Amino acid sequence: MKPTPWFTLSWSGYTLELSRRTHVMGVINVTPDSFSDGGQFFEKERAIEQALQLAGDGADLIDIGGESTRPYSKGIPQTKK
Repeated sequence: MKPTPWFTLSWSGYTLELSRRTHVMGVINVTPDSFSDGGQFFEKERAIEQALQLAGDGADLIDIGGESTRPYSKGIPQTKK
């Protein structure tokens, strides 16, 4: 069996080796109409607390969901993103 080639993701001086092990991604939805958490992380301070908690619990990546994808939801302007 051929060894799997290594895949490295790099950004802003950080590097994440994706081929060596499975990684865990924490997700925080910061939209008021979030279906998964009911908007409990809509406030900036709560979102930051949750991100720190997820990182402390071992999340390798944090995904911030900042725009609703529910049917018929309005997009947000680029300036707010």
